Amino acid sequence: GASDYSGPLDKDPAFVETFIRFWSSFAKHLSRHDPEWLFLEPMNEPVFQGHVEQWPPLQERLLKAIRENAPRHTLLATSAHWSNLETFLQLKPLDDPNLVYNFHYYSPFFFTHQGATWSSDNVKSMRDIPYPSTPENVQKAMAAMEDEALRKEIQQYGEERWNAERIDADIQKAAEWGKKFNVRITCNEFGAYNRRAAEPDRVQWTNDLRIACEKYDIGWTIWDIAGSFGALRREDGRLTISPGMAEALGLKSPGRK
Repeated sequence: GASDYSGPLDKDPAFVETFIRFWSSFAKHLSRHDPEWLFLEPMNEPVFQGHVEQWPPLQERLLKAIRENAPRHTLLATSAHWSNLETFLQLKPLDDPNLVYNFHYYSPFFFTHQGATWSSDNVKSMRDIPYPSTPENVQKAMAAMEDEALRKEIQQYGEERWNAERIDADIQKAAEWGKKFNVRITCNEFGAYNRRAAEPDRVQWTNDLRIACEKYDIGWTIWDIAGSFGALRREDGRLTISPGMAEALGLKSPGRK
């Protein structure tokens, strides 16, 4: 199964109290640092699989405990189920004007996480999953897949026609949520597994998502720098970025002015 980063938070009330006390103390320690340079987020990708409704009230308690001891710092709020967009859109804003609400974006998951051994079982064996997707360009991946159920999932992925327009529609939903409640939002994680996803497709997906975020004035952060989802490559102790990925991120690649 997929990684669960919540630990015993959704199962052990005593641990919940310990976690809140930890954050209260930690926030006091961190409050000495410049609020312009340090934002505080109580948990990265809370999961709460099967009972996501438990996370928002716990997050509210955590943020209040942090706020009491870090009154000037910007705090980050997110949703359960790995901060995905669906649960993010179900959040109700809290009574704190110095919050930024963040979601993570890894759709379509078959493309971004194909071959990721730590992820959900159905993506571990995925190979040659293209982006954008069409019924025609998924045929190679379908032909190589022995498992009938997974073959059907790939076929459906092709029929869903993931492309820039579909990503734009998702990001627009996030933007409309932020506008509805007049709150600041950001996409502080997105990326595609560079050990399996074809580089031209990964560049295209990155480009489409970055452009959508900027179209709707949503801040963004790619995951990660030079790891398995990295925008950069580490070669002979040096970090390099391909011209394609630099352009996809709206950056100036080496040698360009």
